[in-house]
Amino acid sequence: MATSNAVALVQSRLDYANSLLYRVSTRNINKLQRCQNTAARLILQQSFTPSIQDLMNQLHWLPIQARIDFKIANPTYKALSSGQPAYLRKLISPYKPSRQLQSSDQSLLTIPRTNLTIGQRAFSWSSVFIWNSIPLSVRNAPTISTFKRRFKTFYFSSISS
Repeated sequence: MATSNAVALVQSRLDYANSLLYRVSTRNINKLQRCQNTAARLILQQSFTPSIQDLMNQLHWLPIQARIDFKIANPTYKALSSGQPAYLRKLISPYKPSRQLQSSDQSLLTIPRTNLTIGQRAFSWSSVFIWNSIPLSVRNAPTISTFKRRFKTFYFSSISS
């Protein structure tokens, strides 16, 4: 019961429009992370002695920055696999090199050019950057549920190593 209340009250607030938080300052991300850490300790009724990473793994919660990436990667997968929503699909395009390269069959996306840092926070840039950083086995998932599961597994394994 306590877990579902915390997820409903805390995680929903942390997830609300969090794709807008892509590339915000580390200071602001850390504030949100502290909130999530406190919620994890309250739910599991733990003091400050256990590692927060162990608690987050126990709850199967991604850290804030990974949650932001996760929330951007999901619509990217949907746009690429189904073409929907069309307005997002128009913002991303597959990488097609002019000649045959090893990266030709990696399901990569073309990174749009931008001169401003603020442009790198736009979906058209952030989704491509996140997508290209995900392993091929995750990008080539057959369904959205498989994609989500593989994505989370990838992030948990990269955090713990």
